[in-house]
Amino acid sequence: EQPLANKLLEHLQHFQDSAKLINSNIYRSGEEPLIAASIVNIFQLLPNVHTMLEPLVDVTLALESDLVSFKRFNEAFSPYKVPLTIYLSNHAELATKFFLDHTRLGKTKYSAFFVSMLKLPEAKPIRDYLSSKEGTKLLLGISLGTALAIAKHDDNRPGDDKEGGGTSEEENGKIFDPLKTRHGVPSAPSWGPKHTRSSASQEQLDVKVKAAMEKVEVAKEKHKGMKLALQSAISNASKTNPGDPDTNVRTAQEEERKTKSTLEDAQKAARLANDTLEASKSFALASSTYALICEDKTPPEATVMTLDSLEWMYQGLRIYGILMESDESYVTMSYHEDVFHAMRILWRSKGRQVRLANEEIMLHNFKLESKLLAECLVRFASQHPEDVELLFDLLDVFQHQTVVDFTFVKVFFQHTVSSVLESRHKKSVLHRFFKGLVDKDTSEDEKVHAMQMLILPMLETTLEAEKEMYGFGGLQLPNPTEETKEGNNNSSSGGGGPQKNQLKW
Repeated sequence: EQPLANKLLEHLQHFQDSAKLINSNIYRSGEEPLIAASIVNIFQLLPNVHTMLEPLVDVTLALESDLVSFKRFNEAFSPYKVPLTIYLSNHAELATKFFLDHTRLGKTKYSAFFVSMLKLPEAKPIRDYLSSKEGTKLLLGISLGTALAIAKHDDNRPGDDKEGGGTSEEENGKIFDPLKTRHGVPSAPSWGPKHTRSSASQEQLDVKVKAAMEKVEVAKEKHKGMKLALQSAISNASKTNPGDPDTNVRTAQEEERKTKSTLEDAQKAARLANDTLEASKSFALASSTYALICEDKTPPEATVMTLDSLEWMYQGLRIYGILMESDESYVTMSYHEDVFHAMRILWRSKGRQVRLANEEIMLHNFKLESKLLAECLVRFASQHPEDVELLFDLLDVFQHQTVVDFTFVKVFFQHTVSSVLESRHKKSVLHRFFKGLVDKDTSEDEKVHAMQMLILPMLETTLEAEKEMYGFGGLQLPNPTEETKEGNNNSSSGGGGPQKNQLKW
């Protein structure tokens, strides 16, 4: 099957040159992508072709990116997505580890396809693997590992907003430059697309260093050769005409100086490239050590939220949202408790607060961090009404001025207090609210939003449901109409028996 798979892949590569393919008129106009998709579909029928996963994905994504060259097709309506998804689902574990590799998850080419693919019915085996214990650990480590390490470090250093001796940008500002840097807030607005970011990626810097070192080796070889040529020229000149260097010697000396100068320039360029790479590594330490961070082997104070770390977290939260939407039981599985515990840590973390407070200079994707987290936590809270503390945590979204729409949280509160919370849950909410009223660490905004979003709607719902009751189930008032009827009956009967209409507790 391997030779056949190689032939199919080779034939598939011919479809990458769309201009040549269209001009050849081999296929009906506009049907070329359908032919290529049929070839991709054959791979699911071949056994033992898991080794073709990477080249097949790369070729298919290249074909998908060129769909605009053909009529009726684009990346949103791709004929390649379903057949490739079926093939990947046949190798769910391998496919998941391929896309969740830290060098790919941060690249839009791979992450965009993976996230959109997970929404397809054909991707159920991959979703099932991601929901398994092994898949949960893998996704949690790469997507939230760095942010969790920093949040854990911040919890161990309470009140340390001025770390590194930073100075505030405003007189009364609470966000300091060192703090913003560690939590991934750029020093300048990041409104442009991802490829316009000022900092080069690790991969690009690695390529530059490698190219510079290759130039150094070439220059060394040339310089070494010219030194030997110079020594040979000097030796020959001393034998034929001692004390009077000939033209060959002077030429060799000149060439040796040129090669030496070239070597020095190459070494200087290599040092500059290497210094740039090392500086990037020191800033992006989390990028190369995310696995160690998850195992608490990397010093948290050395980690920062890099662009890669933010991208991993963004894509991971999107994946979690898809998993919860496609399987309602996800939030009830015992081995997913670590996921929601991690999300609550991130929700309460200083890093999220810093990024939310500086959302105007964050990239668009990263502005959605709080919304994606809130959506996941809302799903969890809807299945765990006894966790009233989470309700008060979610109130945080209303304490910030933001361009993100959190109406869904307000709707969730309205539905929860009216239809979900039982009497015991409501008592817990009231106890938690009164506890916050006397807590000096609870801000006035928190108290006001708790009153508006939770307490008043809860009281209104309860009183509406028990409108014939006085208070919370105390005195039951008589019905005036029934009282009149019963009074007339008693009068007509002339009986002096006990009154039926009494106040009841």
